[in-house]
Amino acid sequence: MCSIEPTGTAANFPNPCRPSLTKEYLAAFAHVLVDEATRMSEQWQDGEVIDVAQAMRRLALVTLGQAFLGIDLGAWAARIFAEMDDLRVLRDPLNLLLIGW
Repeated sequence: MCSIEPTGTAANFPNPCRPSLTKEYLAAFAHVLVDEATRMSEQWQDGEVIDVAQAMRRLALVTLGQAFLGIDLGAWAARIFAEMDDLRVLRDPLNLLLIGW
């Protein structure tokens, strides 16, 4: 059993003995997901072909950025995804052998 209790200035920090992803915490950020999904869908045009995987990656990035970091990562999405793609390429052993050829 954990007996750590927040005190003083640390009272604003989550108790390390409790799960940080409670239903209440996640529910408080549901509006971030809904707002971003609405904003994204309002930009789409009838008949437009949407890359759903890319749209959902962006939705997840923006939502998580707001919910856990308190910042809008939307403006950084392209760069973050490019870096993530580079990491995926480097993670593949075959690609590591071909670098520099």
